[in-house]
Amino acid sequence: MEYGHCGSCSAPNAPLKCPCQATHYCDKECQRDDKNAHRGGCSYFLRKDIDRLCRQLQMLKAQHNCSAFEVAVKEDKLAGLHHVVGDLLRLTLLPSNYPLAEDHLKQGLEISRRMEADYRVFPRSSDEGKNSIGMLNNLGLLYSQWDKKGAALEAYEHARDCLRTTMSAHGSTPWHQQTLADILSAQGDIYNRQYDRQGHGSDKQKCHAEQAQALGEEALAIHRALNAQADRCAVLPDDILNEDNRKERTAEVLLIVCHTYENLEMFDKARSAVQEAMDLSRSCHGNGSENIAICLGRISTICCRQSRAIKTSLDASSSSYSPGTRMRVEGLKNQTQWNGLEGVVLKQAGGSRVCVRLDQDNKDFRLKLENVYLLVATVDERKELFAQLQDLAEEAITSQTESLRIQVKVKGTKHVNTACDYYNLGSAFARTDKPAETRKAVSLLTKACKILRRVAATNSPDLLKYRQALEHAEVVLARFDEAGVLSAMPCWWPPTSRQEDEVEMAELFASLHRADGSGSASISSELMQQELRMHGLFNFTASSSDPVSGRETVALAVAYHSSSYQPCVRVSMCVFVWGRTAAKLMRALLTRTIDPRTQISGCVMDLYFIVLVVIILQCQ
Repeated sequence: MEYGHCGSCSAPNAPLKCPCQATHYCDKECQRDDKNAHRGGCSYFLRKDIDRLCRQLQMLKAQHNCSAFEVAVKEDKLAGLHHVVGDLLRLTLLPSNYPLAEDHLKQGLEISRRMEADYRVFPRSSDEGKNSIGMLNNLGLLYSQWDKKGAALEAYEHARDCLRTTMSAHGSTPWHQQTLADILSAQGDIYNRQYDRQGHGSDKQKCHAEQAQALGEEALAIHRALNAQADRCAVLPDDILNEDNRKERTAEVLLIVCHTYENLEMFDKARSAVQEAMDLSRSCHGNGSENIAICLGRISTICCRQSRAIKTSLDASSSSYSPGTRMRVEGLKNQTQWNGLEGVVLKQAGGSRVCVRLDQDNKDFRLKLENVYLLVATVDERKELFAQLQDLAEEAITSQTESLRIQVKVKGTKHVNTACDYYNLGSAFARTDKPAETRKAVSLLTKACKILRRVAATNSPDLLKYRQALEHAEVVLARFDEAGVLSAMPCWWPPTSRQEDEVEMAELFASLHRADGSGSASISSELMQQELRMHGLFNFTASSSDPVSGRETVALAVAYHSSSYQPCVRVSMCVFVWGRTAAKLMRALLTRTIDPRTQISGCVMDLYFIVLVVIILQCQ
């Protein structure tokens, strides 16, 4: 059981809990001492006040000469109590309290709407609907925590309509503008989470991301307008026009907008947004605040998402019609209006046709292979993308390391936020696909699991996620030390076994054979050379133009050392050209001298690898 600090004397691990479930005490004496201070924020006592006020209202309405104004005052107080209790129950973050919180907020909303409709008691003014808007906003927050996204969006939509009606009738005040910005950003955040949860790629999810973008940018525009009105003389921290308050609120919205840009793969805009948020947070709290750590974590997330997008481009083959690959229509004779339009591959339909979906009007077609031109990165572009992968990995590690340092300083080594940063940094190291970094990842992920195990339940989703990441890192680390496993391509491919490569080789050769379309059992060496270069063996050159079959041996590879290494050496070797095994094996040999960041497994090489090394030595 988790204990909190005492609400009276602040002692840790206080075992006695108030009936409101939000405050702990050492014993009944501490609870008695804190009674007067705690009563105003205790949902247990406030619910008793609600029951007493309801009885008073019933007695007052039973009188024939009761004052309508007096009834309205008590009902206004009752609505306010319902609002406070509902919000306090929501803030406990206990799912068991959510139904009761919903009931109180709905009762308060019903009373407020009835009173706002009564012209005799409360004339309409710029404050019209303020209570209802506040309760609808809190209902949206409750449903969002409760994982009822549809109900949350509906509550926010009602609040927005009510707010805009009031602003149209009575003008806009800073409170109205700030509330509207809060509602818009909350809606955008829900769409972002729906996009993250339901996966990427579908038209519906893209629509969610675009809605989040529109809502977030509108909220940000409102915040910028309020920032222009910020008052340096506003002393109260909660004042809407207080300068520091404005910076904090703007930074929060910028992070939501940054998340949206990530989902839409607008990474430059995402970086700009998070950098602005970091500058605002730094001006308010300095360099060592938790807000800065959050921004640094966001930068690491951007690097991860951008790396994932780059890997998708690198994995796209010039001969593989895999789902999601970008394409362009070419060579149609009867329906020439579709020529030049771009789209994505849906699936292969038989040996000579492929199903595609065009970006224009989302039209689906079943086209011949010769009419589908795959928009994949060229070899030179892949070299640049691979170098960018390396830089992104380093940036992610640097940002997350600084974030962890701040969290340890602010929250300590045993806090759940520190565990989260250990997990994120461990994941960043694991994504490098290098032995030394993977070993660090295992160490960091072990710490994250150890911290979270102390404060979270055994079946906690976060703990399960941390354990899965740790298990995966341990498997990859073991593979680096496994005999017969080829080296990884840093930040691109993890280490894989010979058996796994052979399966992929067969698929690659079959794909190349279909693309060649010659009807022969072999393919041209030029096509094989192109595909090996597309798979990362950037310096591979076939020294023979003889056709290549799946079971034949081929050819020559020419590797050149970079200028900072030994003079160039011509390497001649015979290998089985069954796709990616040849690519990875030759890459392991060639990039060993070309790129010092490429890691070669340090274990005993198998016989196949030794033969190739002997051939190289003979050629020298």
